Amino acid sequence: MDGFVRSAVSRLSFALTWIALLAFVVATSRADATESDPQSVQEIVQAIEKTYANVQAIRADFTQTSRSAVMGEQHQKGKVMLKRPRKMRWAFTQPDDRQFVTDGKTMWIWSAHDNQVIVTGDFASQSGDMPQLLDDLSKLDEMFDIVKLPDTPQAHVLSLTPKKQASFKRLELVIEKKKYTLEKVTMTDNMDGVVELAFSQVKLNPELADSSFTFTIPPGAQVIRSDGM
Repeated sequence: MDGFVRSAVSRLSFALTWIALLAFVVATSRADATESDPQSVQEIVQAIEKTYANVQAIRADFTQTSRSAVMGEQHQKGKVMLKRPRKMRWAFTQPDDRQFVTDGKTMWIWSAHDNQVIVTGDFASQSGDMPQLLDDLSKLDEMFDIVKLPDTPQAHVLSLTPKKQASFKRLELVIEKKKYTLEKVTMTDNMDGVVELAFSQVKLNPELADSSFTFTIPPGAQVIRSDGM
């Protein structure tokens, strides 16, 4: 497969996997939070880990803003579904139809505009430790240096820096104080590009069929396989 396409697939899969991880972790944390909100990083992480084990799926709307020196600023909207273990479906609806789907093993990236599907059957190995983290958050503070930034009136703000080499420099989370729902995730990659995702209409533990995390290739679509098959 063309090196540029391979690089794009890698960046997208890494970015959405990490963003999905943090969306899953924080959006599910402490739905029953009291007025006595935790103040330290350790307390927040412990609250996240405690509640996460009880949540198996999430559905939400999102808006995405991407900024880079090459592409400038772009805006997109869509819906996301996440299900343990390791299943994701990002459906971009504006400005055009694009989908990122994985059942935890195979990954499909679909562009209706290009009538093209990029397929890889090696999603788990490409993602390294990320799929494991989707199933086990006990290593969250082992993987990241976590710093609590100044709060806003309504939200906690956390900065996460990978302790090991990764495809990005930093993640920033904006977390609503009372319900502990995730309002925003901002990822800065190694080229200083920024992907910002804001979430709304978050639903916890909806019924999501496993078939929602597979993709049927449309007749006549161009298929590019990242493993060279």
